[in-house]
Amino acid sequence: MRTRWLPVLGLTVLAPVCAEYLWGYDNSTGHPVTLLGNLIVFVPLYGAPALLIREVARRRGLGWPGIVLLAAAFGVVEAGLVDQSMFSRDYRDIPYWSEMADPTYVAPIGLSIFLAVTFVANHVLASMVGPIALVEGLAASRGRDPWLGRPMIAVATLLYVGASSLVYADMLDTEGSAIASPRQLVGAGLVAVALVAPPTSRHWPPAG
Repeated sequence: MRTRWLPVLGLTVLAPVCAEYLWGYDNSTGHPVTLLGNLIVFVPLYGAPALLIREVARRRGLGWPGIVLLAAAFGVVEAGLVDQSMFSRDYRDIPYWSEMADPTYVAPIGLSIFLAVTFVANHVLASMVGPIALVEGLAASRGRDPWLGRPMIAVATLLYVGASSLVYADMLDTEGSAIASPRQLVGAGLVAVALVAPPTSRHWPPAG
């Protein structure tokens, strides 16, 4: 099949904008040139997985429950394996980070419950589900169709892997070493697999 370029481009850009820019939390806010430049990384980091999650869900008839579960798995991978921020109590020396992490920090597993829930929920709602719903609505009759040809599925996968590798390398450079322990990485990986397994193990009836 041919790639549906207009909705693909719309979702590719909207996902990172919703994920990173609408919150206005970073010092790049208010600097248009910096914001545009950051899209070089953010488009493959958020736009590519948004396309892939939507494509898997629509091709397999998973409906919105499947999209939500796949998006949650993405959130766990992103915050638990890639930038590992959910395991940090002082990420990038951000002044207010410990205030968010410490009240719900569970020492035996080295995890802030608040950060874990917040990051995964934000990735589900802001990074994936919200942009997908908006672009599908604008796509009208094409909204529930597959949008990607096989070559673009491969390209999107490679772009996401590449962007994730850059973020991981930057985390290592900034923090000096990996934040998460091997046990934490295994735990995050198992949670991600558990979230992916239900929607991909069988066909669900389309849920709209």
